[in-house]
Amino acid sequence: MLPDSEILTTNARFQALMDRVATLEQVVQTVAPLQAKVTELEETVQKYRDMLDFILSNEDFFTSLTVNLNLRLLSLESNVQKMTSQLPPITRAELGKLFYDHKTDVTNTVSAIFQSTIPHSSNSSPSRPKVAPPAVFSGKRKDWKGFQAQLELFFVANETLYPNDHDRIVLAISRLGDTAAFKYMQRYIPSFKLPVEERPACISNLYQFFALMSKNFGVSNAHVLAETQLRQLRQRGSTIDYTNRFVNLAADTA
Repeated sequence: MLPDSEILTTNARFQALMDRVATLEQVVQTVAPLQAKVTELEETVQKYRDMLDFILSNEDFFTSLTVNLNLRLLSLESNVQKMTSQLPPITRAELGKLFYDHKTDVTNTVSAIFQSTIPHSSNSSPSRPKVAPPAVFSGKRKDWKGFQAQLELFFVANETLYPNDHDRIVLAISRLGDTAAFKYMQRYIPSFKLPVEERPACISNLYQFFALMSKNFGVSNAHVLAETQLRQLRQRGSTIDYTNRFVNLAADTA
């Protein structure tokens, strides 16, 4: 039986050998990618050598091609210079003015065509609103839908006075009166000073404004209530009263 000292020595030598094997494995793992890269570089070098050999073996052809290309390039540059010299000089400011004038002409033409299709009486001003602004919002939920409809009608009739959503939303807020709806929108008034792209959607898009106000200050589930009342509707008076009630409820279901 081996002495303990020899067993310990053998174990130590075996452990050292295993450590060297592990180190060699790490070296192999590191060298393998490098070897692949070297092989790739050698293949690339060989491709360039083949290309160079091809060019050298056809030197006359490539020399002639280069000369012809240079001549054509010089000819093109000369033609461009001639065409440029024939153009009147123009500065960036002049170019911007030309663009602005063209845009103004187009806008005026479209506006003139639009105005020519609208009949005007001889004693009325073309800028006079055809429909008066809606009455101030009462603040009652049941009145919001009618208030919104009056706003939409006013904007349709006065499109030239309120051509964009910004102007329309400002007018709509001004007609909210001293109500909770106006107090709700007060927080957004300073945001009108921001660029359009940085404003909240409810003050930059009329559809978003109406959707927000209907949700917070209109009748919740109005269409559901109208459908229920429509099913329960019975004629107990005149036909005209019944018909009017039916039409109003049917409109609320939309």
